Amino acid sequence: MALINCHECNHQVSKSAKKCPNCGAPVKKKTSVFSWLGWTVLLLFLINIFADTQAPSSSRSSDSSPNQTSTASEPVASSQPPSNFRVTRSEDAMTGDVSVFAISTKTKPLRAMSFPYHSTEAWLGFGCTSDSEWIFLGFSSTPNLNRTELLDGFNRIKTRARFNESVVDVVLTQRWGSSFLHFSEPKRITPRIIQSNTFLIELNWHRQDNVHFEINLTGSAAAIEQARTQCGSIAK
Repeated sequence: MALINCHECNHQVSKSAKKCPNCGAPVKKKTSVFSWLGWTVLLLFLINIFADTQAPSSSRSSDSSPNQTSTASEPVASSQPPSNFRVTRSEDAMTGDVSVFAISTKTKPLRAMSFPYHSTEAWLGFGCTSDSEWIFLGFSSTPNLNRTELLDGFNRIKTRARFNESVVDVVLTQRWGSSFLHFSEPKRITPRIIQSNTFLIELNWHRQDNVHFEINLTGSAAAIEQARTQCGSIAK
């Protein structure tokens, strides 16, 4: 029979006794190492369960169905296509006169030209001041055109242009040696540019036959409106 000392009177008493026969004090039972381990494991298990139930909802979102997506994180596609035109301003250093331009990106001819025009590019432009507007074509190489009418200081060129699927006759003017061709009827041409998606011009280039430049008109309406607004504010 295992004996232990009473914690009150230090009298030896049986380990299985409920109280000391000498002083009547209750006998304290010693908890075994295995009992302490068991209680410790149970306590840690309960702590882990509590921590899982208190975790933020975002930490459990990865367990959701793969078909469930967050609309907040999805990029919103723009409904407007990128503009093919840019708006610029220029000021005459001598007179202070301001001009505003809506200019397309540059484009190469549909059929490559031979030397020395093999790298030629063209662009379409709208220009305005406080009291005038004009439409022009710019070129990286000075146009050397056939079938022109020679006038005082400039040439007149009659040719064809296409806006979307509509082909129209147009008249252009070119100052001698200039890299720009101006439309003689800007009031007729500007609305067509605004209302169309594509523009195609035909030019009879020296030793190149008919050369065609096609220009994307996306964004032309907004760019021309912006240029007109700036020109309207010049006089104010």
